[in-house]
Amino acid sequence: PAVRLFVCLLALAALAGAQPLLLHNARIWTADPARPWAEAVLMDGDRIVAVGSNAELQRRAAGARRYDAGGRLVIPG
Repeated sequence: PAVRLFVCLLALAALAGAQPLLLHNARIWTADPARPWAEAVLMDGDRIVAVGSNAELQRRAAGARRYDAGGRLVIPG
């Protein structure tokens, strides 16, 4: 479920510390009417750095820890 994924995401972000975290292969609802859906999110600590496609964020995430969401839904909260 999305709630379990969100809790796991928070735990992974805490474990990542100073190392960025890429959550990919997800269905991310952005709440942005211009771009309501994304596949990946790149985080640095508790900040969202970028949201977009798997391909574009894979290129930006050199050295980041990676978490494959397996197509699960991620929503802001």
